Amino acid sequence: MTINSKDTLLSLQHLQVAFNHFDQTKQSLEWKQVVHDVSFDIKKGEILALVGESGSGKSVSAMSTLNLFSPGSAQLKGTLEWEGKKIEFDSLACSARRGSEVGVIFQEPMTSLNPLHRIEKQLNEIQLLHQSISKAAASKRSLELLEWVGIPNPAQKLKAYPHELSGGQRQRVMIAMALANNPKLLIADEPTTALDVTIQKMVVELLLRLQKETGMAILFISHDLNLVRKLADRVVVMHHGKSIETNTTEALFAQPQQDYTKMLLNSAPSGYAPEVIPQPEILRLENLKVWFPIKAGLFQKTVDYVKAVKNMNLQIQKGMTYGIVGESGSGKTTLGMAILRLIESEGGIIYDHQPLQDLDRKALRPFRRRLQVVFQDPFSSLSPRMTIQEMLEEGLKLHGESLGMPSGKNDQQAWLDRQVTETLTQVELDPDVRFRFPHEFSGGQRQRIAIARALAIKPEFIVLDEPTSALDRTIQKQLIDLLVRLQQETGMTYLFISHDLAVVKAVSHNILVMKDGEVVEQNDARTLFESPQHPYTQALLEAALFTHEEPASNKAIF
Repeated sequence: MTINSKDTLLSLQHLQVAFNHFDQTKQSLEWKQVVHDVSFDIKKGEILALVGESGSGKSVSAMSTLNLFSPGSAQLKGTLEWEGKKIEFDSLACSARRGSEVGVIFQEPMTSLNPLHRIEKQLNEIQLLHQSISKAAASKRSLELLEWVGIPNPAQKLKAYPHELSGGQRQRVMIAMALANNPKLLIADEPTTALDVTIQKMVVELLLRLQKETGMAILFISHDLNLVRKLADRVVVMHHGKSIETNTTEALFAQPQQDYTKMLLNSAPSGYAPEVIPQPEILRLENLKVWFPIKAGLFQKTVDYVKAVKNMNLQIQKGMTYGIVGESGSGKTTLGMAILRLIESEGGIIYDHQPLQDLDRKALRPFRRRLQVVFQDPFSSLSPRMTIQEMLEEGLKLHGESLGMPSGKNDQQAWLDRQVTETLTQVELDPDVRFRFPHEFSGGQRQRIAIARALAIKPEFIVLDEPTSALDRTIQKQLIDLLVRLQQETGMTYLFISHDLAVVKAVSHNILVMKDGEVVEQNDARTLFESPQHPYTQALLEAALFTHEEPASNKAIF
């Protein structure tokens, strides 16, 4: 698409980026190139999207426009222009626009906001840094910004710390900070990835409204093409550090040119889980409740409770997948952790006709092998100091007796090696990687390792807590296919917790919708999606349709 140079706000041509990398083999620092050839222009007032899988160079390319890298850690080559004027990557002019002419919304607001400072201080700080205004004027503007981005009780939230806000509220604070100095360009780096579908919809609608009101340009970075379709005027598709296709959003979705773009468009989870033969009940919950005490005063007396799970009754059949959906704070994860006896609860937890609630640590140990968990973030749940072999061996050694581990030391190691190799093969990883550490793998590979760790000790029941939420759509689809295959081969039962309805639909046989600690609707997947009864379920499905509905043109082509 030809762009009038007078309308161009930012132009980036033939970008190359290399990072300082320590080569283990050579035991020396080497330059590793991660971006090879990226070019794009952003017009004044337009929304341009960068899309592609993790590792394609989207965020690195965007952050290169501000040189947001540690001094000496990156080599940048190419041509950068701002409003027609050439800017050197290593010059002060490249960083002078940070926070003033260019605002940035990062992917994870909890790591971007300072946990030690109140929201007001952080909003004031960015204004005082770039504007000649008083502290009182900055505080007044901070209040207006929170009102502008739609945060309830803004005066109260100004006095709050980041951990006291919900995920959606923290993201709105990040948007407010990015817009505090009326920038000409807003860089939004995966701003909705880990949010509920309802919050995603709110954030997308907010960005569209703010862009319309201010006339700013937006560089929107995402791996989700269907979400991009709702926002962007034009799209740049990136793959392996190169920009391989650029077009208007309408044209790109109607007639994608590159095979990779077509693959991205077809990567969204679809359809329903394969049917299974009904099996006997394996788990039953009877009036399960989880209440967290709220303490106050000098002696920390309990003054109230957060009722995370309220009188839950549930029957789960063997060999099936039960999906649990709902917004953050609805009690999904709390329910899963209570079933595993990882948090305290009241009521009945009956697994395979055996009550678990009153078992002590020793009596519960055999059930630890039979009930396993895969957490949302494998990077934080996998030990950075252990190799993959060591992590998988840990569970095998602990439960070796029930798994048939031989007694001889040499025989034991051979048995452990065989079990680790077979398990990694099961999750479609090369067994040769077992001596590497977690940081040497991609997000999708780490999640496969987390599944392998749970799978190694032959469990019967696995709680999957948001296992795909931070992954690309293509990787999500691969993991869903893997989980379905493993269930068909082993007959395992899954409790699949997620806020992503498209993923839940593709993997679950039965779905529970949770709100405020209660199940408001439960049904088989097809009935729930095609005929939702509860208004809350209908609202969730409407929000999911807004952010992930496939365009009709796609259906016609593919």
